[in-house]
Amino acid sequence: MSDIKNQIANFGPKNEELLATLSKTDYAPASLKQQALYIKDLESQLEKTKKDYQHYQWKTRIEKGEFGKYRDSTMKRFMHKMGGSKGKEKFASKTEKEEKEYYEALQAERQSKDSLESIESALGEARPVKDQYQRDANANAAAQQELDNLYHMIFAGPTPAFPEEDQKEWPYSQAREAFNTAEQHYQAIVQASHCLSDANKRCMRAKAHIEDALDASRLDMFGGGMMADMAERDALSKAQSEASQLQSAVDQARRMYPELQPIGPVSIAQGNMMSDVLFDNIFSDMAFHDKIKDSAAQLNNVARTLMQRADQVKAEERRQKGELDGLAQRLGSARRDLQLARQAIFEKVGSEQQLPPAYTATAAAGSF
Repeated sequence: MSDIKNQIANFGPKNEELLATLSKTDYAPASLKQQALYIKDLESQLEKTKKDYQHYQWKTRIEKGEFGKYRDSTMKRFMHKMGGSKGKEKFASKTEKEEKEYYEALQAERQSKDSLESIESALGEARPVKDQYQRDANANAAAQQELDNLYHMIFAGPTPAFPEEDQKEWPYSQAREAFNTAEQHYQAIVQASHCLSDANKRCMRAKAHIEDALDASRLDMFGGGMMADMAERDALSKAQSEASQLQSAVDQARRMYPELQPIGPVSIAQGNMMSDVLFDNIFSDMAFHDKIKDSAAQLNNVARTLMQRADQVKAEERRQKGELDGLAQRLGSARRDLQLARQAIFEKVGSEQQLPPAYTATAAAGSF
């Protein structure tokens, strides 16, 4: 009996060390699984975006060549041989088509490049986190394996001779499964919250660019000329790029947390360089200024919706964190109960081994 107690006493510090390691790293297996899903989603986006970027680079070169060829071969002829409003409209229509296709390709190239950089940045942040989860998951598995090995000879599988151990092992298994499921759900909502935070930053940047576009547009209405037009187009192009990234971030958040509702469309007004040059007047400037104001209003609506969605996700994150903390306590309690049951069995087995042989009538008769 004393030998068994000594063994239990000697094992005590190691037992506590292993239990502490398990408690500290219980989060890691489920978190690692969710982080791997997150990275897989990012890598899938990265592969698609790389192909899109290469395609738009090629398309931009083609459209730029066609637009330049048409513009250079017709501009002088148009200026010298064609006159009147019908001539201007005919030339503007043809040139506008080529210019529109070129700038659409250029805008798509810029957006895909921005998307590429954003995804690469997200991956750069996500991979070290996964590495940390992997280290903790490895530590958790190693501690669990070592603890299992220490009890293997008595407690491997069901133990009919010790029903009290089975009674404690089942709640522990249930608690661990519930904790792992909740941990993965919690990590998904945390990632969704992170994506919405990024979307909100993109929205703020898009709003800032829209304000720049409105400033340039006001200047254009009061005779700002080509410089005002260029500033206006550049600001709108940047706003469109941020709006596209905003939508991508929300889409990613919804993949992580499907219960999240969409935020609605985000459309940014886009001008046309040739129309600005050929039909630049106060009325066209005012009309386009109104379109930019509509875009600003839409972004304001999106910003409010984003705030609501972010608040909803944060509330769900807090709720799940509270639930997860409760499950962590339940898991720790179930693990301690199982540990105490196993220690009690150790003591019981050791006590039985130390008892003297049972008394029998035959043995008693033979002694006389």
